[in-house]
Amino acid sequence: MNMHPFFSILFSAIHIIFCCYFSK
Repeated sequence: MNMHPFFSILFSAIHIIFCCYFSK
């Protein structure tokens, strides 16, 4: 199973968004 770069970037973006959301 090969991980696409787009999926990795998308996952990172979601992680950052969640961090900022819970940081409020």
